[in-house]
Amino acid sequence: MDGTIHDNVTETMPEGMGDALYVAVKLSAVPFLKTLANPVRLQVLSQLLVRPMCVRELEAVIGKSQPLISTNLIAMSEIGLLDCASHGRRSVYSLRADVRVQVARLIQILI
Repeated sequence: MDGTIHDNVTETMPEGMGDALYVAVKLSAVPFLKTLANPVRLQVLSQLLVRPMCVRELEAVIGKSQPLISTNLIAMSEIGLLDCASHGRRSVYSLRADVRVQVARLIQILI
């Protein structure tokens, strides 16, 4: 701790809230908080913490329709939460490395 405002703010927060603040500031607070409020997006994020996955894999694991999963992946990609890599005809989604640890902590708190 170096006495900065960030230290003073995060000292008084419940455990894990510093992670939420970090990710919200790193991305954009409102879209990120909407992501956390959506159960399908939380399920997708939980699976992407395990490993990168394509839409069909997520569909099989989560049990939701392809259009629903795709829509949510696009929304999370647009706010900068996910990376997407093309592998032939498949798009493989993964959590961005710079927010991965914080997202993992938040999901542990929320689920």
